[in-house]
Amino acid sequence: MHTFIQTTLYVGHPRSDPPSLNIVSSDQDAKHFLVFSYPAFGHVTPLLELSRRIVAAGHRVTFAVSESLMDDMYKRNVVVPADEKRIRLFLLKDGIQSSHDECLSADDLVLVSNRLSVAIRDLISSLPVKSTRNGYSRRIADIPSVDVIISDVFICDAPFTAAVEQNIPIFGFSPMAGFMAMQYLGVTEQTALGNEDVKGEMKTDQLPAGLKDKYLKIRKSLAKATGLMFNSFTGLEPNIRGEVLKLCPEFTKLKIGCVGPVVAHSPDDPMKHSETSQVSRWLDKQKERSVVYVSFGSMLAPKENQLLILCETLRAMNRPFIWALKSAYQAPLSQGVKEAIKSQFQTTGCPFLILAWAPQTTILKHKATRLFVSHCGWNSTLEGISFGVPILAWPMCADQHGNAEMVERLGCGKKIKNVDMAAKRIVSQEELTGLIDEVAQWDSSLSENTYFTKAQKLSEDGAEVTSKDGDSQKNLELILQGD
Repeated sequence: MHTFIQTTLYVGHPRSDPPSLNIVSSDQDAKHFLVFSYPAFGHVTPLLELSRRIVAAGHRVTFAVSESLMDDMYKRNVVVPADEKRIRLFLLKDGIQSSHDECLSADDLVLVSNRLSVAIRDLISSLPVKSTRNGYSRRIADIPSVDVIISDVFICDAPFTAAVEQNIPIFGFSPMAGFMAMQYLGVTEQTALGNEDVKGEMKTDQLPAGLKDKYLKIRKSLAKATGLMFNSFTGLEPNIRGEVLKLCPEFTKLKIGCVGPVVAHSPDDPMKHSETSQVSRWLDKQKERSVVYVSFGSMLAPKENQLLILCETLRAMNRPFIWALKSAYQAPLSQGVKEAIKSQFQTTGCPFLILAWAPQTTILKHKATRLFVSHCGWNSTLEGISFGVPILAWPMCADQHGNAEMVERLGCGKKIKNVDMAAKRIVSQEELTGLIDEVAQWDSSLSENTYFTKAQKLSEDGAEVTSKDGDSQKNLELILQGD
């Protein structure tokens, strides 16, 4: 028996002006969307934001997610009990024990997909099916009929097969950059088997057998879909449809395009409001474009010796900085730094904040922020770009390397070379200082800083595509139309 929980979500957008939406005229016109996410926060976050946009257009959403994520979704401020009634969480009893942001084993990725598949097939097969005559052919308690399904492509074939059987339109959603999606869509039966895992740079020329089978299933299942949408935008990747069709000519009938940047706004959570306010007040006291913000996401942090070098580098800059560093990773820091952390909000003129949890979008959109040192997970990359902040990319694993290369190619940042989670190469204080100085260009005006001006231009492009007549908005409306 599945648990069906009513919860409420903030409907928002990272920019001051939300995307223009064609609001439905009445509840009779409203559709019910069922959204499935892979159980990792890098996947949950953009799919929740996409759900908010669907809700903002006047439709209803049921968001189905592994029950193992429920507590963390609130703790991480991903979902909050705000006063919105059209999004409900459906907790899948899939036997998964925890978030898989930190699960980087190919075998584990396959196991998670298999467990999800069982729960999702059970749910979709139990959904009410519309009849041409007397309402619905069957019902289950509390679940209205579903008009459209949106599924994370990494769940593989189960949602797509079941949706086709129930004659429900289904859209695949790729939370990765389009060019990274081309890697898994390009896997064929001829792709060589190997021992490559996703702990390093994401490569698909040699794959473990289980991961190869997973990618083949993704491609096969998407051929059954109504459409395939990417969390990207034309300013970053202008010809995603063409590239997809070049690889997958069997997708000709699919609606293919970008709906991004799908970037979450910080929800108005009373539990986090005081922390966010403290950070905002600290930022308000800093000079415009003077702050370095550092975050490696919720998954990883540099190894201990590299972490200490980073800390010393940041402190030696004599520039204000904010460092998002989970409490578990703060142990190696010096006693002096630890003492400063305890009183950082009480100390007048404290030159830094080291935070176990940081309101990232609040920081990135503040005019005091000049540079973002990031692991370049795709969500963080899009957030940096959406708010026009140059990025110093420090990738750790998987698709982060490709994202970092895109940042450098676009001209809105710089990639640190030959780094990964294994930390075989230590970035020296001298090198790191030089890279920060190169991207920040402290002594130049912002108009002369090409990294900054390019980041600002991409931010404007991202806002344009989500406006009323923008490409991403038009693609979102294709989803809203359903079939």
